[in-house]
Amino acid sequence: MTEPVVLSLLDQPGDPPRSSALTLPVPDGWPAPPQPAVYHGLAGEIVNTIAPETEADPVAILSQLLVAFGAATGRGAWFQVEATRHHPNQFLVLIGDSARARICCAQHILAYGAPQTMLR
Repeated sequence: MTEPVVLSLLDQPGDPPRSSALTLPVPDGWPAPPQPAVYHGLAGEIVNTIAPETEADPVAILSQLLVAFGAATGRGAWFQVEATRHHPNQFLVLIGDSARARICCAQHILAYGAPQTMLR
C-alpha cells in the first residue's frame, strides 16, 4: 500500500510535492486547483502572502478578497458593455465540509490580516 500524496492547496497537478509541514492532504472529491494565472497581480500577491500562514483555501481567500473589493468600491463605479452597466458588486457563497466551523476563516483573515500584510 502506498502513502497518500500530500499537496499544498496552491500546487498544480503534476508538481512535485513540497517537503513542508504546512501541506494538507487533498480531500476526496476536491476539485483541481485553478491555473496559476488566477493568482496574478495584486490580488494574487495578497493570496500568496496569506495562504502559507493559514488553513483557509487560497481560492476562498481570493474569492472573498475580490467580493470585498467590489463591496468597498460600491455601485458608483461601473463599466459599460453595450447598453448594460456592470457594477463591481458580486455575491459569494462558500460551501464545503467544515467540522470545525472554519468555512469563514478566509473572511477573518481578510478582515484582520490583510491590512497588516499590505503595510509591510
